[in-house]
Amino acid sequence: MSELAVDKAAKRQDISLVERMGVRIRRRETAFDDWLYRTAKALKHFQMPFFRPLFRLLYYERMARLSAWHNLIRVVYQEPVFKSRCDRVGKRFMLRDDSIPLVLGHLRLVIGDNCVISGVTTFAGSKLADDPVLELGNNTAIGYQTVILVGEKVTIGSHVMVANRCFIAGADNHHPDPIKRRTEPEPKSSLRSLVIEDDVFVATGSTVCKGVTIGRGSIVSTGSVVTRNVPPYTVVAGNPARVVFRLPRPTQDA
Repeated sequence: MSELAVDKAAKRQDISLVERMGVRIRRRETAFDDWLYRTAKALKHFQMPFFRPLFRLLYYERMARLSAWHNLIRVVYQEPVFKSRCDRVGKRFMLRDDSIPLVLGHLRLVIGDNCVISGVTTFAGSKLADDPVLELGNNTAIGYQTVILVGEKVTIGSHVMVANRCFIAGADNHHPDPIKRRTEPEPKSSLRSLVIEDDVFVATGSTVCKGVTIGRGSIVSTGSVVTRNVPPYTVVAGNPARVVFRLPRPTQDA
């Protein structure tokens, strides 16, 4: 038998011995095995003496240290890298969630002032569009794990809040014919623009389909699927989303 085969056989024997010892201890077959079992269990549940002021101080020290580190990385690396991929980024832009948005395709990004975007987001331009553009107005926020797929253009106005895990589907890239869908993309003629006007709130988990305009001041309720235009100052909910409430217009818009 070769030396390599001998070594492998010895290792298997060692492993088998360790496994058998573990079984004996778990079964507590002897007094010594029982002592080992109780000792291991006591060590498993050991806790440090608790002195609240000390550990509270350590808690805030940790939070301050991590916050300072994440802010440093955001300012000197993450935001400049993301800005380099945009056509324009306004003043006081900020990324959140310690990451950089994923930008796919030949998408153009135009971002206004005071915008906040989660770093855990995806922006993609349709391969069918010649010049897909995503435009964000001033004071707009895009939440965690939100995906925005752009056909011709997606325009999101000012003071808009798009919450977490939303899907802004400005294109779909799938042919409506089931046979052609195997080999052909969606026809280019199906591309549409999508508009979310000022002061809109799109709640968590909502989907907005291509060709839709969401009117100013409206609210898209959690988990809604918007397939048609939403009138200004309304609340919509459901799949497909329907108007469930009309909001009072601000005085300056009345």
